[in-house]
Amino acid sequence: MKDNYSFDMRQGIGIWGLPKDVFAVTMVQAALFRSFSRAQVCRLNDLSDLTQNIRCVVLVNPSNEMFLHIMKCREMKIVLLGTLDSMWAEFIGAKISSVPQTWAFGDSTLYAGDNCYSHSPWQIDYSSHELTQRIPYKNRYLSRFDFTDEWNNHGYGRIWAHKESPFALAADVDCGSDAVELARVEDGQGKKVTSYAIVRENSDFSVLWINRAVGLIDSLEWSIIETFLSDYRSESLCCFPRLLEIPAGVSGICTMRLDCDQAIASARPLFELYQQEKIPFSLAILTGLSLNADDKALIRDVIDSGGGILSHSVNHLPDWGGNYETAFYEASESKQWLINNCSLQKPYYLVSPFHQNSRYAVKAMVDSGYSGFVGGIIHNDPEYLFARSGVVPYHEEDDFFSLSQQCMLHGDCFHQYGNSIAPYIEAFENQMAGEGIFGYLDHPFSSAYQYGWLDEEERLVAHQALIRQMKSHANIRFCNLGETMEFCRKRSQAQVWIDENTELNFHLPNLAVNDNFIIQAVWKNQKYSLR
Repeated sequence: MKDNYSFDMRQGIGIWGLPKDVFAVTMVQAALFRSFSRAQVCRLNDLSDLTQNIRCVVLVNPSNEMFLHIMKCREMKIVLLGTLDSMWAEFIGAKISSVPQTWAFGDSTLYAGDNCYSHSPWQIDYSSHELTQRIPYKNRYLSRFDFTDEWNNHGYGRIWAHKESPFALAADVDCGSDAVELARVEDGQGKKVTSYAIVRENSDFSVLWINRAVGLIDSLEWSIIETFLSDYRSESLCCFPRLLEIPAGVSGICTMRLDCDQAIASARPLFELYQQEKIPFSLAILTGLSLNADDKALIRDVIDSGGGILSHSVNHLPDWGGNYETAFYEASESKQWLINNCSLQKPYYLVSPFHQNSRYAVKAMVDSGYSGFVGGIIHNDPEYLFARSGVVPYHEEDDFFSLSQQCMLHGDCFHQYGNSIAPYIEAFENQMAGEGIFGYLDHPFSSAYQYGWLDEEERLVAHQALIRQMKSHANIRFCNLGETMEFCRKRSQAQVWIDENTELNFHLPNLAVNDNFIIQAVWKNQKYSLR
């Protein structure tokens, strides 16, 4: 381990885009930080900044001018995101056209009938390849909604088919015979619409292209980027170590919580079930609720049993009240209430109300002294739906991170699925296959609203069935949400890099040394425990 990780001594990943693409570049840079750490990633001010130690470039909407610069280099990995200028299209052997307006239908939401969820008519189909083997599903819809148009229990974000957005399909592309099509967009009848991901090889370069300016930052498909950079063509091209989302010694982390928008004490039977199953319980508390003695007693029991306590704001206002000042009050006053009434100590964590995260609200959380927040949902603020936990865009230099969780165990979905938890089990298995964190939530009841459950007995049976399925998998670690966030914070501060001697180096924050959550990295298909 070395404490000196000057960029001049490391192999590096450079990211570049034109000024008009600064938003997309910022999104992708933060995603690269989350997987490869700040120590390996830099934003290029100009392609003249390319130096010998930059062994991979990530280009957003790459131009012909960028092509002429890059072709002066040798032995490099290239990631292309979004639209392609003519020289790049010729280089990867693809035919490029603009997105036709008729594509707008492709991401419209269709309800698939009883016992199901709503989804887009179009989907992405992945081929079998070394770069796609870590994706836990073969295909996915451009959009999927499990409750109205709010959340997607399988966790991924929306890909617009025709929209002025870096989260939309960028072009109509036909992959040539000299390249490999890793993924394609198909219509509802299984007919190809366009290529979605392509890899092209020669002796000096390996080029990966994704048909979206922000790439794959908001789904487990991000593993294509991780595999390409950390493992692919390791015998001839530079590879970069990546940080795993889970600690060493486990196959996955599971964490549950209740967002306490209603009467907290009504969660007592659910708490007792989790106690019986010896699984940690977590509460995100809306501190503006009028709490009675039973509510306070349950909070104390959760704390005494080793559960997690997080803020859920004061009043659960839409869009955090609509401005920075209100958001700051909601975040800071809630934190102080938890300090005074629950003896909460640093670090402080928060679950965003409605999973809404306007940029002013994120700044308010930072300024209020929180270390991280749970957010991320397909319905809104796509820039805060992350494939991996870690650095938040526009707060890269702050000790601040986010973990995305949008899987909601609700009676509405349970009934829509035909009184089944099968889609939740699938979501869990996807995260475990992707070496990720499976987090899910429910809510306490109120006299007016029970989140679609017929009664407490029905809910307990569903939760217990999910618990037993999770326990049937080997080596799963159940953590309260506070513990999970603590690991994610330590991971977000860890640095990994390859030095001038082509050796793996790392730097851990002091809080992670001798910790029982051991951070791990993967490099050239080999796992390393960092301690």
